[in-house]
Amino acid sequence: YAAPLAASALVAALVLFIAPEGFRSFLLSSELFPGESTRRLGLADIELTLDYPAYTKLPQQKFSGVSGDVKALKGTKVTFSARPLGRFSDGRLALENGSSFPVSVKDGRINSSFTVLGDGSYRIVESSRDYGSEPFSITAEEDAPPKVSITTPGGEVVEADSSGRIEILYEADDDFGLSEFRLTWEGEKGKSDRLIGKAPAGRASYNDTYVFDTGGVDFGAGGTIKLRLEAYDNDSVSGAKPGVSNAITVKLSDEKQKHREVVAETEKLMEEMLDVLGDQIDAVDTYKKALTAGGQSAENALKSQSRITSGIEGASSTLKGILEGMKDDNHSDYTQFLALANMDVRIDDLLSERRSMLEFFDVIDTARLGRLMDREIVEFEEDILYLDSMLKSERLRESLMSGRELLSEYSELSEMLAKLGETGDESLRAEIENKLRQLEKKMSELAQKMAAMSGDIREGFLNEDAFKAMDMKQKLDELRKMMESGDIDGALSALAQLEQTVQSMVASLESGLQSFGSSQMSQDMTKLNEIISKIGGLEREQESVKESTEEMKKSMLEDQGAQSRSLRDFIDKQKEKVAEIKKNLMEAKAKITGSARVET
Repeated sequence: YAAPLAASALVAALVLFIAPEGFRSFLLSSELFPGESTRRLGLADIELTLDYPAYTKLPQQKFSGVSGDVKALKGTKVTFSARPLGRFSDGRLALENGSSFPVSVKDGRINSSFTVLGDGSYRIVESSRDYGSEPFSITAEEDAPPKVSITTPGGEVVEADSSGRIEILYEADDDFGLSEFRLTWEGEKGKSDRLIGKAPAGRASYNDTYVFDTGGVDFGAGGTIKLRLEAYDNDSVSGAKPGVSNAITVKLSDEKQKHREVVAETEKLMEEMLDVLGDQIDAVDTYKKALTAGGQSAENALKSQSRITSGIEGASSTLKGILEGMKDDNHSDYTQFLALANMDVRIDDLLSERRSMLEFFDVIDTARLGRLMDREIVEFEEDILYLDSMLKSERLRESLMSGRELLSEYSELSEMLAKLGETGDESLRAEIENKLRQLEKKMSELAQKMAAMSGDIREGFLNEDAFKAMDMKQKLDELRKMMESGDIDGALSALAQLEQTVQSMVASLESGLQSFGSSQMSQDMTKLNEIISKIGGLEREQESVKESTEEMKKSMLEDQGAQSRSLRDFIDKQKEKVAEIKKNLMEAKAKITGSARVET
């Protein structure tokens, strides 16, 4: 059989060689069997020319002798060229989605162009005879997002140091080019982000360092946030797409967490002492009425003392916990620690006297109990006022930090609006809208903090004019409308006015915090000097106690019973407390005096 087959192959080759060019093109065309469809348009010598999107900077590519199927990056312009097999006077390139583009005829070839925007197919249609080619597939390739990673700090968990600043080293790569970088963080209070850098034009690879200040970030009760870095490409067709880095969990530094715990416990202590004070005032009124009514009623009035004692014990326990926490809290004020330490000593004395009196209460103690309650009321009123001043100072400081963070957000929004005005990049509008929502949220939080401040702080230490424009939602709405209408210059002007308002508010908070601190320092120094001036009297009183009890001690020490030990313990405790108060006050005076010299 070999000889006949070889002869047949030779004849076929001779036919192709001597056949007209049109017949050879037909044999190599997309329609080998015209009998399959009488309305099928045959095409031969198909060529595809691809012009890629400008942002890719890729050179033009031309492919000859191909099937006609297209696989290209979204946004690529495709020029189709082929030789029709048969008459072709007029036609169109029809996409699967219904769109069509005209076909031109020149030198026996047809030509047409379209842009790849999605998957589908296309056909060439000869309009006069309604002949159509077979469908060719279109595969749109997406531009891959950038690859980005946080290389420093290493590991998955990092703890913010005492400064609250974290140095972040990041690197990113993209196929065609990078545009900008945003740092995102997410915690119990939601998600936020910040523009931290832009890549030089045309750079497809970039690395940089950013120092993240966690001072104005609300970590929530959990004390952690999750950081990620987003690197955006320069895709002008589908819009800039972000590549997302590895996540870094940031734990609030022990110092900051401890400080927040101290503040929370201070608020709790103030509530407990307010409850005790209320019970004390009610009990005093009831007790005095009971004394007037007779002894039996007075005994009944003593029942309320158990509740008061329990309340004081609870407050004392909370206070001791605060002092322990402040020992490891570098953000706590030393003078506040000394004031609370002396408060603790005084409350212990009151508790000791109260327990002793109520344990062996007799009719002769009736008047003494009344005097004790009067003294407790005075002591607790002063303590509550001091705790209130501590918390006011803390609220001022928190509001100031929130205001500074708000200024940072305004600066980022200004850059985004300016970029929108320069480039007209519509993809920025979604980012700007998101940033506006974040601003509204942060302004609402700041307004809540300001509203929580008592009137005496606002009137005495803050510039009220700086806060008249606190309700800025209307201005943000106006800014949003300007942006939507294309008035970018107007939006930038409105934003500048808003930023100036916040700057005035921050300046007022800074001044208020300084003035409030100076006022409290002056009050503390006055009280401290008054107490220190009495230390000599305390020492003389201590010596007097020693002398007046010496004979009693000698006689009591002869008896080795419990009464002797009790008296000796009592005297030793009093001596220790006087020494402790003296030591604390002298340390406080030295500390404050030294600080005052440094500040001046």
